[in-house]
Amino acid sequence: MNQQELLFSARLSSVNSLLGRYIARLMNEADPLSRTEYTVPLAEVEQEVGTELAKLAHAILNKAAGPSLEASSHL
Repeated sequence: MNQQELLFSARLSSVNSLLGRYIARLMNEADPLSRTEYTVPLAEVEQEVGTELAKLAHAILNKAAGPSLEASSHL
């Protein structure tokens, strides 16, 4: 695995973790018995998730386009 592949895998892992936390929060907020209080508004979390997903989508499209585009793009 080269450096680009490692960076790509790290980005995938990071976004996967972010999505997991987002889903857990949505489920927690839907639970009427939940007493959890968050310091960051859900809209801010959703903005971060959307931004990171868009970056990842761009990286995946570049990866699919081939090595010449991969080398010129930054994750």
